[in-house]
Amino acid sequence: MLACVPGGAPAFAVRNVYALAGVPAEMRASFRAIRAELSTGTVRGTWRKTYPITEDQILALLRDLNERHADVAVGSYPTYGASGPEVEVVLRAWEDEALAAAAAHLEQELAGRGIRATDVPSARRTKAPG
Repeated sequence: MLACVPGGAPAFAVRNVYALAGVPAEMRASFRAIRAELSTGTVRGTWRKTYPITEDQILALLRDLNERHADVAVGSYPTYGASGPEVEVVLRAWEDEALAAAAAHLEQELAGRGIRATDVPSARRTKAPG
């Protein structure tokens, strides 16, 4: 058990996994109480865009991207909703330059095929665990 927040649900940890119970206000209070215990690491960048296609239409491109930019993690997440098929492409890298190069390569290849993103690009920095 972690230090109990007055009036809040109990929080506990098992190794490096923290369980913060309760309604959102109680969870936030528990998080504030343990924030200093949480470690931070190197910042990793993330880039993501959604395209109005099926994953199989860009599979070869994603494989090529993975080979050409080995220092960038490539993920694709297909969905099929009311507006039809979509695939969200997510790139992650520790180096901004590597992330930018991979994203530019992907966008150039897709633009050459007449494929444009359906959403606003998202780029953010996240801390690595540990």
